[in-house]
Amino acid sequence: MKTRNTLFSILTAATFITSSSCKKESSPQIITDPIYTVDLVKTIRWANSGTETYSYNADSTLKKTIAGSTGATTMTRDFNYTNKKLTQVIKSNLMEENYEYNSHGRISSIVEKLVGTSYPGTKLEFDYNTDGTLKTMKYYEFDDLRSNLKSTSTYEYDNQKRPYKITTIGQSNPGTKVIFDLENYSGNFYINPFSLLEPWHLVAEDYQVYNFALLSSLNRLPGKVTRKIEVNGTVQETESETFTYEVKNNRLESILHHSNNFKISLEY
Repeated sequence: MKTRNTLFSILTAATFITSSSCKKESSPQIITDPIYTVDLVKTIRWANSGTETYSYNADSTLKKTIAGSTGATTMTRDFNYTNKKLTQVIKSNLMEENYEYNSHGRISSIVEKLVGTSYPGTKLEFDYNTDGTLKTMKYYEFDDLRSNLKSTSTYEYDNQKRPYKITTIGQSNPGTKVIFDLENYSGNFYINPFSLLEPWHLVAEDYQVYNFALLSSLNRLPGKVTRKIEVNGTVQETESETFTYEVKNNRLESILHHSNNFKISLEY
């Protein structure tokens, strides 16, 4: 997570968290991709800046989120599934993301475009290691229906399959690298990727960490994320963010962003 843009740019007009898909007190096991059994969150509160509420399908998969403040709706998300796999997210009837899977049931690509159009705008394409961990993520933009590779991100893991380093190299400028160091991991808890993704755009700042494929493979999050820009082997810029996660019974209760003392609370 981050306060800079991707995770909690919720202080701007349309940035906020979506819900954790979980298990109601009287509901059967939910089935998503991958399979989780957890508690259904009802509301997420972002300090004093607003809330988001959630509704679910009969099988407990996430159906819709409504976000806003002081009684005004600022953004909605509608979730569509095929055979209990998420296939589409429609954002305020303006933007949509379409999900495709590989033969192993893992996300192979996500394409973002305007609702009602066939012209794609942005695409993330994912490749995996033999142990199922995310290996690379390629970012494409489209021009006249041609896909243009913008960058490739490569993931490195420790012996507990936790990503500790992500390196992004731009297609047009391979001498410049964006490097993320991830450390101080939390204890285990259920992670719904949509609680951490930038809501409007598929690619936003720090999307290398906060993307659906990576987040859906994790059951813990880093307490410290350091972002470095390296040019021709020399570090030019470094920025770090730290977090505290309150977890009870494998359930995330709150997240505290230490950079601005901003707290996000979840109600079930």
